[in-house]
Amino acid sequence: MNLIEALFFTKKYFHFTNEKLADYIGISKQELARIFAGHKGINSLTLKRVSQILRISMDELTDNKFILPFYHFSKHIYSVYVKAEKDYPDFFIQKGDFLYTRPFIDGEDKKGQLVLVLDPVTEEYSIERYNESFSSYLAKGKMIHFHVVGKSTILYQPYEDVDFQHKLADQKKVVRKRGRPIKTNKK
Repeated sequence: MNLIEALFFTKKYFHFTNEKLADYIGISKQELARIFAGHKGINSLTLKRVSQILRISMDELTDNKFILPFYHFSKHIYSVYVKAEKDYPDFFIQKGDFLYTRPFIDGEDKKGQLVLVLDPVTEEYSIERYNESFSSYLAKGKMIHFHVVGKSTILYQPYEDVDFQHKLADQKKVVRKRGRPIKTNKK
């Protein structure tokens, strides 16, 4: 999937306009139009940004046929998909999203990550941010079996991006002016 195909796919999948797609990628509308027009002089930082956001290697985005695409494969054989049973708007999870999970192993690196917490009374999982100790969950009678790595429909979205999405939502939307005001000659 080259750069143009990847951007068209993202635009179609998320129902973005060109302006929303440019904002999502972090480039100007003019630069997006140059990419769609097939210009070869794309800034390397733009290419790197698109590669990181879409999780597609820069080699594949530039049509390098010598390197196989690797973003479809996982090194972890014990990964599991769990379907979200309800909306979690704080974590950008909607009912029906497939959550990409791995078995939970307690450690300092798990602080702040999303975990699936099993309530033994209702036998249902809920999603929480792991900020306490593992023993505090056990004292409440709850078990943590999995931590959420990301969600997947067609595109994989890692949950490292959740905090970044919150920061973007908290920032004020910049209103862009559309050219100079028209001056009238009053006589």
